[in-house]
Amino acid sequence: MDEKIIVQGNSKKYTIAIFILLLIVTSSIIAIFNYGFPKIDNRNKIIIIFTLLGLFFGLLILFLSVINSKIFVTNKRVYGISMFYHRIDLPLDSISMVSTSFLHGIAVGTSSGTIHFLGILNKLEIHKEISKLLNNRQIDNEKNNINDNEDLTKILKQYKELLDSGIITQEEFESKKAQLL
Repeated sequence: MDEKIIVQGNSKKYTIAIFILLLIVTSSIIAIFNYGFPKIDNRNKIIIIFTLLGLFFGLLILFLSVINSKIFVTNKRVYGISMFYHRIDLPLDSISMVSTSFLHGIAVGTSSGTIHFLGILNKLEIHKEISKLLNNRQIDNEKNNINDNEDLTKILKQYKELLDSGIITQEEFESKKAQLL
């Protein structure tokens, strides 16, 4: 079966908004350094400047983590670029959960941890598709277990017929039965 992209998501609109916020904070910092606040004492100026610097770096980290965030969901895997340009490629068999998170994020969980894709515009659609794939995988596993049990029953009946006809001994039958179960 060929791999087909079911849904994809990216974060282009959010990067523009975060970039504009970065420009506003940067211009505020520059204005304070150049003109200051004449009626505020130096201690409060320092507090204001450090607060704005913290906001600036927080927004910069957010901008860098969202700028190229992309996620692709196919019939075989989930892949894309997550926070801070980390390339991700997860086979469907390794995914154990999916959820939505803050900042229009998608969280994809594996046994190794959780990967976050932030600023995804169509996060609900992506969540729905990954959930559907996980549910289909669960249903297929349950069907395979039922088929395995039916096959096991058939094999045990065949060995019982061999025992009843005297082709194998009771010990051989018990041995095969223990091996199968």
